[in-house]
Amino acid sequence: MKKVLGGRVRWMISGGAPLQVEIKNYLSVVFGTPIFEAFGMTELAGCLTCTAKWDREGGHVGGVLPCNRMQLRDAPDLNVSTESNPPVGVVHIKGNSVFKGYYKNPQLTKEVLDDQGWLRVGDVAILKRNGAI
Repeated sequence: MKKVLGGRVRWMISGGAPLQVEIKNYLSVVFGTPIFEAFGMTELAGCLTCTAKWDREGGHVGGVLPCNRMQLRDAPDLNVSTESNPPVGVVHIKGNSVFKGYYKNPQLTKEVLDDQGWLRVGDVAILKRNGAI
């Protein structure tokens, strides 16, 4: 299969939806290349997290890229708490790749960016021991 793709594939990236570990492992063998898993959104200029080359475990989307900082915040209405073990919370991001706001839409901007510039991603994440979510 690697030759079908031209023979020069060195790695692949999966994003947009969770990739089941079994499928990731299967595709990695079929294409003979590591498959990175990433998480992002337009408001973050694309990517927020990505797995590392040496991390073949699966089941997560890696750690936060160095250009950003992440917080998990409690959401009692969703029954998630950062005090749990492992910590679970709603993802908030701040950093160089976070957008400044929606074009000519200050109301929507205010709904997703707090006063300190933290972007409310809206997704719930579990923080793993290795720093991955």
